[in-house]
Amino acid sequence: MLGILDRAGRPVPAAEPWAVDSLVREGLIDGRMLAEDRGLRPGAEGRRGSAQLVDGRVPHAVPMTLRAPHGVGTEIVL
Repeated sequence: MLGILDRAGRPVPAAEPWAVDSLVREGLIDGRMLAEDRGLRPGAEGRRGSAQLVDGRVPHAVPMTLRAPHGVGTEIVL
């Protein structure tokens, strides 16, 4: 289950919004992943915590993420 990928194509386990913005400017985040990132931010602005981006095409992605010790996909640290 992949979240955001870095320049080398490796999964990014966690990132702050400014780092995600940098990957967007470089064109590494686009399409559906860009829409997911932009969709989570308005509801999270001004709050502490994190949000998890996971591949919704994978069956049971959300329960797997909740049970995983370090999450699955990319954690956006707010």
